[in-house]
Amino acid sequence: MFSSSISSLKATKDTSPKAQSFTIFQSISLKSKPSKPSTKMHFSAITASITALLLSSSISALPNPSPAQDLTPRACSTISPSPIDILDASKPDEVTYDGDLVLNRTSNGNNGYQNTKSTLVSFNNIPWQATGCMLRLTIPKLTKTSQIARANPDQSGAFQADVWKVEADPLGRATWNTPPKKDQFVSTIRFPTTQQDQPFETYIWSGVCPSVNPQSHYPYGGVLSFLLEGSGWQQFAGDVRLYNSIGGKSANPEPAGLALVYNC
Repeated sequence: MFSSSISSLKATKDTSPKAQSFTIFQSISLKSKPSKPSTKMHFSAITASITALLLSSSISALPNPSPAQDLTPRACSTISPSPIDILDASKPDEVTYDGDLVLNRTSNGNNGYQNTKSTLVSFNNIPWQATGCMLRLTIPKLTKTSQIARANPDQSGAFQADVWKVEADPLGRATWNTPPKKDQFVSTIRFPTTQQDQPFETYIWSGVCPSVNPQSHYPYGGVLSFLLEGSGWQQFAGDVRLYNSIGGKSANPEPAGLALVYNC
């Protein structure tokens, strides 16, 4: 009888609430068993951390922005021609120095006209490694007619001159019979024969500054020379006399004539 009871007990299904609860929990536990952690996800997280650290270090290592004053452009350097050499047909073998730009054109006696005076300007002692050389022309305010130029007959209100870059002549030794060798035509200049209410300024040439190494012991530094002569097409007599100054002097406080500008 005892054996029968045991067999009957084994065959009886436990339907109590407690047993059902255990069965449900066991089912859920088996289904929700955690999976093995992903090695790929773990590596990606480490890589992201390292990248963020490197980026932070790079940003902190960047140099500080330059102060605004570091961006201020340099002031230009300006020099006057020295010497100014007048090539004079009436004194063809003489060297004549002047402080003015002087030009002259007269009748040749055959119903034509010819130049009889030209001007050679030389800029000496241009510093070694100077950059951006420019030839500047300044026409001052003119308060009266024929103040700096005349033309007869006055057909256009100006006397025109051609400007040539020529072989460097640091001492201004050229004469009418031994003019400097022309290198490059630069521009034309119109010297007004009429009144001008305002000064006029323009740049008529720009190019590479001459480079002379100071160790060469060349006494004149870099040199640039330019020749001014009346334009050949002008069929009239005329002349120019314009004081040449970069200004700032008691005698000539305002700039006028030609100047060389560099290192702007």
